[in-house]
Amino acid sequence: MKLFTALGFSFVALLPVLSHAQYANKKECTSLEVRREWRAFSKSERKAWIDANNCLNKKPSNGKLKLEVDTDSFSNPAWRIAPYNKSGSYYDDLIYAHMNLNPLIHWTGRFLPWHRVYLFEWTNILRDECGYEGVVPYWAWEKDTDDFEGSEIWDTDPESGLGGFSDDPSDDYTIHDGALDIDLTYPTPHRLRRHYIPYPYNISVPFNFSEIKATDTFTPEEVKKLLAQPEGNYTKFQSYLESLIGMHSSIHLMMGGDMGTICPAGTEGTEYCPAQRTATFSTNDPVFHLHHGNIDRLWWLWQEKSSKNKYAYHGGSVQNVSSLDEYPNGQPPWLSKSTRLPNAANIVGTIDNWMRTRKRSKWVTVVVPCPKCGCGCDVNLGGDDEDEAIVMSSESDSEPVAKRPRRVTPEPGPEPASESEPDLGLDGQTDLDTRSDSDLDPYFNSDEELDQTQAPANTHVERFFAKHRSYKFNDSQPIMAEFYRLCAFGSVDPGRARREFRDALTRDFNEMYGVDEDDLGAWQRLCQAVGAKAPSGIEECRKIIQSKFINIIDLVDTRITGIPVLQFKSEAQLILIEIYHIPNG
Repeated sequence: MKLFTALGFSFVALLPVLSHAQYANKKECTSLEVRREWRAFSKSERKAWIDANNCLNKKPSNGKLKLEVDTDSFSNPAWRIAPYNKSGSYYDDLIYAHMNLNPLIHWTGRFLPWHRVYLFEWTNILRDECGYEGVVPYWAWEKDTDDFEGSEIWDTDPESGLGGFSDDPSDDYTIHDGALDIDLTYPTPHRLRRHYIPYPYNISVPFNFSEIKATDTFTPEEVKKLLAQPEGNYTKFQSYLESLIGMHSSIHLMMGGDMGTICPAGTEGTEYCPAQRTATFSTNDPVFHLHHGNIDRLWWLWQEKSSKNKYAYHGGSVQNVSSLDEYPNGQPPWLSKSTRLPNAANIVGTIDNWMRTRKRSKWVTVVVPCPKCGCGCDVNLGGDDEDEAIVMSSESDSEPVAKRPRRVTPEPGPEPASESEPDLGLDGQTDLDTRSDSDLDPYFNSDEELDQTQAPANTHVERFFAKHRSYKFNDSQPIMAEFYRLCAFGSVDPGRARREFRDALTRDFNEMYGVDEDDLGAWQRLCQAVGAKAPSGIEECRKIIQSKFINIIDLVDTRITGIPVLQFKSEAQLILIEIYHIPNG
């Protein structure tokens, strides 16, 4: 018998698949969800997501909407919104939550964390109310700058398409193709509208007739500039992303209609739509969630680039669009990571709760690294204390998260130095660090030959990574973390990559430790790898190894990276749960 096989239950099986049925039956979130780009969804998966949104649009209000802002008290028409309509749907209530909080959640320090929660909760509501079983989609719009209007995103399929654009002003640019069946209440009752506007900034206020083409603000080069913003400077990152003329604004404004918050015909200047282009009812269009899925993904990518970025935060609580040069993400009073997020749609917790990825907070099960983000399980409000939480990661092994010291929140003020708090996530080690020179193209894939620009591959795992020419393998990082990062950039077929990675791990294990279970040297090498003194007999070695709870990936990892083998407390912690759904065909 081969040594690998003889190890039995002391080692976790490599990368099994959890079915949706198993996943749906879990009562508590135990895995990271893999978010995927819309075009990576199968037709049936697209249909399921669209059907769930259509379903929610027909659900009556549950009466639980909480309005924290008295918008009638504002003199600024951009901050005023239509009166609440009790006849609206559950879907409309979630729209109104965004409308009500508009001045608090745009061009302030709340922008990124609040929208992260909003997307998270919207998806959980789709699951709870309409039986959605899929993952959170995002739209990598940086791939569409060459032909935005002709992008395959605007699929007109009557069952699975998002629909396209309208050029008919007599119909108020209502879209009549695609599968979305959305009746909207705000600002006044109407159907979903879109109208392509390639130069949306060519108006007087507030853009001073700028002739900038919208697609020029979110090219792949612009995304690289965004991710290259100064290390640890949250303000500069957010201001580049949310600038008045920039990638976030462009996607909204160039789509016109609801995403661009263009008032329905005849309502501009009325109590229902006091001002145009105000970011209030942009959530009417489900594409909003694909757009903000990408916004959240970009924030996550920046967080993962450096330990200084991961917990970097600074921002003001008051929007001041007239002084964005001075206050690009809000003016005083300053927010801190202990600031509670405004609650209008089951938004729970503080900013800090939603900055952390791959962990469970004491408020809610928070596992939201994008694109591998969002929890597909029930929200665990008021759950286990964060210091005792254990997170299991998808496409990786469940590994205990060590207790975190409680942090002292810094006093708000000028941009603080970022805290380098250890994040023990995928691999039980600190600082899952994404290299800044990684290729950002999530669709490029050439795995037929080795990348000659990388260091020579000495192991099968290294050869596996070297075959992906768009990916720069970081051999100082745990190999499972590197595999996870490779998948996060979307440059591989997940099923094929999983199989090849598993094969590479097995081959490396056999070469590093041996293949014969009767080989004393092989068992002694295993004992030494787990930090045990190697006995003189096979049975003694076997007993030592079988008393341990060890992940076989770590045994390979330690020989490549030198990182000590992580030892689990129980077999339960070795259970790997993967919720990456691979579409048939």
